[in-house]
Amino acid sequence: MWYAKHHIIDRFMLNHHHELYCDKSLRYELVNFRAQRQNTRDIMRDLADTAAGIEVVHQADEEKLRKEQKRARQAARQAQKVRSLEKLVLTGDLDNLTYSQRRGLEKHLSKERMAELMEQRGIRTEQVQTSLFA
Repeated sequence: MWYAKHHIIDRFMLNHHHELYCDKSLRYELVNFRAQRQNTRDIMRDLADTAAGIEVVHQADEEKLRKEQKRARQAARQAQKVRSLEKLVLTGDLDNLTYSQRRGLEKHLSKERMAELMEQRGIRTEQVQTSLFA
């Protein structure tokens, strides 16, 4: 994060130097440098800033939201991985799995869940066979 005034000015000049070089009559004025980092919150100042039209965002809230979103993405990836492994068990030939697929099965599916899926697979194959001969 950029908190010091000179860092903000340097970054602005870096992003707008071409405009300033090409048009000598162009002038920018940078005002209201009040960025600061605090561990405590001043509620009265936050309310005053909000009333003045300044958006108040605390870094702790941003970090908390970012971590929560990361956890949600990881959980969704994990659930997708488990679903794909379950589908592999239900539809595939377990003897021809690669090492990484076998390792994934051991890591993500419990023995009870594997037995349950194998039972479902057995029931499904019996249903398919009976429907073919009926």
